Amino acid sequence: MNRSMNRRDRRAAAKQGNAEAICAAAAALKQQGRLEAAVKRYREALEIAPTSAIAHNNLANVLTELGRTDEAVTHLRAALAAAPTAFQVHNNLGNALKRQGDTAAAIAHYRQAIAHAPDFAEAHLNLGSTLTTLGETATAIAHLQQAVTLRPFHAETRIQLGLALVDAGEIALALGCAEIAARAAEEPGFPLRLLGVLLARCRAASLMSEIGIRSSRP
Repeated sequence: MNRSMNRRDRRAAAKQGNAEAICAAAAALKQQGRLEAAVKRYREALEIAPTSAIAHNNLANVLTELGRTDEAVTHLRAALAAAPTAFQVHNNLGNALKRQGDTAAAIAHYRQAIAHAPDFAEAHLNLGSTLTTLGETATAIAHLQQAVTLRPFHAETRIQLGLALVDAGEIALALGCAEIAARAAEEPGFPLRLLGVLLARCRAASLMSEIGIRSSRP
């Protein structure tokens, strides 16, 4: 009996090792921009290890880049079935569901990500920015401030906090966020368009405030 179990364990370990090697090859293909080839390799890994949360999650990431959100959601759900506490998968599923327009479900998964990893800045950012769009400004600011605490120099986080602060009428604080974010303007991937949105909203809010003050005077 023990000998038979050992053989099964060895076969299972060999399969797992093969699946991990294929996932590594798929990740390399993704880095090279060969996304369809990466998809094919991840599917090969899943044929060997159908419950691999890593393979399902990483395949979903590639499918997302290809714009195949529905397929990505299917694989992210499979990843969570295999690893229910995987906070990064909860966050990724939240993003995918948000793209599908299911904001309530997205928020639920962002909250799950934070429940499993309270210091996961990305989930605080995603939850906060989503709540901002829903007008839940106070809660949004709390999560975005937590994200800033965890990643003080992350430009997008500062900008999203600024947008929430504009909604709260805190224009000076919002401009402060824009100023700090702008210090990273030379970095690759800097969200310049989003910074422009924040500055435009700050200007509009300031103008509205001035008009309000003038109109209240005799």
